[in-house]
Amino acid sequence: MNNNTKIAVRPGLRKRRRRQFLIALLFLAPWAFFFLVFKLYPFLYGIVISFTNYTLRSTEFIGLDNYRNLLQDPRFWLSVRSMLFFALICIPGTIFTALMLARLIYPRTASLSTFSKCIIYLPGLICSVVIVVIVKYLFSTSIGVLPWICEKLGVKVFSVFDHPALSIPLMSVLIVFTCIGQPVVLYTAAMDGIPQELYDAASIDGAGKRQIFWKVTFPLLKPTTTLILVTTTINSLQLFVYPMLFTGGGPYFSTSTPMLLLYNSAFNSGTFGYSAAIGVVLFIFTGFLAAIQFRMTRTDN
Repeated sequence: MNNNTKIAVRPGLRKRRRRQFLIALLFLAPWAFFFLVFKLYPFLYGIVISFTNYTLRSTEFIGLDNYRNLLQDPRFWLSVRSMLFFALICIPGTIFTALMLARLIYPRTASLSTFSKCIIYLPGLICSVVIVVIVKYLFSTSIGVLPWICEKLGVKVFSVFDHPALSIPLMSVLIVFTCIGQPVVLYTAAMDGIPQELYDAASIDGAGKRQIFWKVTFPLLKPTTTLILVTTTINSLQLFVYPMLFTGGGPYFSTSTPMLLLYNSAFNSGTFGYSAAIGVVLFIFTGFLAAIQFRMTRTDN
């Protein structure tokens, strides 16, 4: 009787599982289609054309010539230097600012904490182009509000975004301001997951608020810090909108980035193979740096 029951149940169970599997595939199909067509295929095709002299009319295989020319191009190394300057300001600035804001917000009441997170997250929802237009208007030497105030105060007026020593720090501060929302939300959510017993034990041992934060809270935020570190690094290495709209990469390529050089090489110079090689090198460098960060910040169970 038991054997007959097993034989009778198995076909129905298999049919149900097959039906659930087909339903899951149906829901995954739209995402899979867009991923394959608009993500994976362009990525693989970009690797292929990086070995060619690709134009809209013809394609000629040239091997590693694009990569050799890239490594000998001074514009590329200037863009890498600017990219690293952006990263050195944006990455620690984002992590430290988000951590301090989360520390300030977390102990508040639920309603005040939610309201604060909404206000901090709001700039990230505004289109980057809109933010650039507003900031350029504020700093414009002809119609800008801030230069007008400086002129009334007797301060010399000049275009800050045309100054190589000021343009990257100012854009970096603006990037941190617009991207700080998500790290703050992640940090506050991670703080919610820390057991209260650990804080109570530290207080009993005589630890102050500062000691509790740096000795208890911050070490337990290591996985969240790793996530923010990697995502902020990737975003910093792929900067395009702000250098493009603020300075166009100038003056003298001092604010150019590899993504901006890629764009100019493809759509201004028409060297699509060369621009694809820039993308491949940037992808390898970003992946290598992310792997190092994960390795250095790995938490053992």
